Amino acid sequence: MDLSAGIHKPMIGPAAHHTSTARDPRLPEVSPGGDGIGEPDATSRTWVIPVAMVLVIALAIGGWALLGSRGDDAARAAAAADGIVILPAHSDEVTVTEAGDGYRILRETVASDGATAAVAYFILPAEAAPSGDAWTAFEWPGVEAYVQRGADAQLFVEAGAQDWSVLRDPTLGNASARAVAGAWGDLVDIVAFDAGA
Repeated sequence: MDLSAGIHKPMIGPAAHHTSTARDPRLPEVSPGGDGIGEPDATSRTWVIPVAMVLVIALAIGGWALLGSRGDDAARAAAAADGIVILPAHSDEVTVTEAGDGYRILRETVASDGATAAVAYFILPAEAAPSGDAWTAFEWPGVEAYVQRGADAQLFVEAGAQDWSVLRDPTLGNASARAVAGAWGDLVDIVAFDAGA
């Protein structure tokens, strides 16, 4: 059998398409010499990572807010049952948690420059009514209140069946009378005591 005949004939020299200058219309990427398809276009997908990060962060914040609001709602309901009501005007700025027999009220505000300020108050059942010269009357709508100035600055509220002792965290220490009044004035803006509860 003659291997040089027919299709088994050895090829000598370049293939016919290597010397052709015509392009194959079915393959637009083929080079004029038929050297093959050009490199595929590389598509940059750098946006995928930032989008994935944003989604993960949004899900984490949403989950935290959902879980955090459940505890706050239960504490707010318990406080309301005890006659401590968070006023609607500042409700979004306030977080309520149960602290022993009382409550911790945390108010967080954001200033126009983006700085965050937080003040916490502990509202606890009072053990005894105030007495002595260190206590002075304090105006609180609907209830009798007395403020103590000095080393243990605190507020005493007579609210019907339950009397409350209110402390600021951290305590004001030997702050001026003006600073003490300002701290309690801030609390008057966010909390109301229901003497009928």
